[in-house]
Amino acid sequence: MNDMTEILKYTKNLSMLYVEDEKILQTSSLELFDNFFDEITIADDGEQALDLYKNNKYDLIITDIFMPKMDGIELIKHIRELDKKIPIIVFSALNDPSYMTSCVALNVDSYILKPLAIENMLDALQKVAYKLAFTPKEKVQDEKEFKKLFDVDILTKLKSHNALVEDMHNLKSREIPVVILINIDEFHVYNELYGLDIGDEILVKFAQMLKEFSKDLDYELYRMSGDEFIFYEKVIALDPQKYEDLMQGLFEYMELNQIHIDEVEEPISLAITVGISFDSDNSYGRADMALKESRRRGRKYLGFSVESDIRKELQDNLYWREEINRALYQSRVHAYYLPIVDEDKNILKYESLIRIKQIEDDGVVKLISPHEFLDFSKISKQYIGLTKVMINESFNTMIEHNVHVAINLTFHDIENREINKLLHERISNHSTANRTKFDISSQVIFELLEHKNHEDYDTFMNFVSEFKKLGVLITIDNFGMGFANMSKIAALAPNYVKIDSKLIKNIVTDKHAYSLVSAIVKFAKELGIKTIAEHITSESIFKSCIDLGIDEFQGYYFSEPIERIR
Repeated sequence: MNDMTEILKYTKNLSMLYVEDEKILQTSSLELFDNFFDEITIADDGEQALDLYKNNKYDLIITDIFMPKMDGIELIKHIRELDKKIPIIVFSALNDPSYMTSCVALNVDSYILKPLAIENMLDALQKVAYKLAFTPKEKVQDEKEFKKLFDVDILTKLKSHNALVEDMHNLKSREIPVVILINIDEFHVYNELYGLDIGDEILVKFAQMLKEFSKDLDYELYRMSGDEFIFYEKVIALDPQKYEDLMQGLFEYMELNQIHIDEVEEPISLAITVGISFDSDNSYGRADMALKESRRRGRKYLGFSVESDIRKELQDNLYWREEINRALYQSRVHAYYLPIVDEDKNILKYESLIRIKQIEDDGVVKLISPHEFLDFSKISKQYIGLTKVMINESFNTMIEHNVHVAINLTFHDIENREINKLLHERISNHSTANRTKFDISSQVIFELLEHKNHEDYDTFMNFVSEFKKLGVLITIDNFGMGFANMSKIAALAPNYVKIDSKLIKNIVTDKHAYSLVSAIVKFAKELGIKTIAEHITSESIFKSCIDLGIDEFQGYYFSEPIERIR
């Protein structure tokens, strides 16, 4: 555990700007910060913080990311334009590679996840203390004593984060830094279960395990903070097989060795995740990104290099986070409408599909399909904002043109309170105010993917039941693939099932697909459920679907999605 008294020696006379919009979190965090800083200024949002920064002198900034008026990333960009060196700690609930990439690019000193773990904050303060101590305001006289304190980790006696920074500064021009970042999985559970003292003992013994494992290897071993450790070496040429072998050996070693604590009855087997960086530009940050991406993919380890797919994916994350923000702000997110027709090609209704408009330099409008950005929006927590735009535009179209529109909803939409509230408001407000004209609920169709998780199926069923009572029509999408449960479909009693496009597009050439679609149509008719065939691309597919008795049809054979209904 970090020595609070030693950290306090170098922080007490410093001023800190704390940026956080949540009042409860402000209060609880200040109970910790008051121990370290005599002077703390609080800002409730990014704009207020930037104004305070321009008019006052601060030694350290701790900021959230998601805030009103100006988010933390924009705030840090503005501050970095004014001051490249001021220490900044990000304190956020967003465990998201795109935000972490932004922070690395802006030279943020530490990125701490909410809820606050005191040990993590102490580690972050220890990291910036060296940087703070040698400012003109607080010149430390005994430089050797100070350096010794921060070059050795107090708890494990390994080299510290500051020692790694110094070692990496001595990198020669031809040398490639290899940073192997090791993190204990779910370490907070041990702290919560056994207490911080035993948690510290586990860390000490884990450090000893790593020393034993690497005693015959050419790596320096460091403790970064909390439960993070690093193997570091400098090489002239990379040998990928060497690191594959190292990882295999490390994971085998972890499986064979346990930690024994006197106060804990059972031996402790630790699981770890590893991120490796071969990049000379911000090696630790890259290793941290690789580690987080490894966890996200369910892998034991991943490597990050200039050419790696992780780098491209993180750059894509950052691009789409910023582009989606711009598109939402500039009202470039729109619903386009794909007609659904009967066998005579008369339009019965429309499915709303999301598109982002991009204006090219020559003025040409480019439409971006959801497969390019929707997954990124879920990572960056912008998905709900996109869904709200789609709901509002779809309802406005129904009201303006008196047409039926199918709105696609995922299970995440169904369980989200904001989305539920918006759907209720759009249905009830219009239906009540305009009942003499028409009841909007009878025009609304929710197109849902059948939810496969048995634990959450009650939530799915309750949502369907609740909105069916309001008059909303229900379509189950992608029906026929993934072994859909027929009894559950019967219990849901949807108005429509949309047959999976993989079956429809092969219906002419694949006897198996034809037979399966035939069985689905028969099943649906027995339950009084109408069928819809999607992905109709040719006359032959259309005729086969009619022959099978499918009720409704959609696809580019009839029309591409249109921006406006006339």
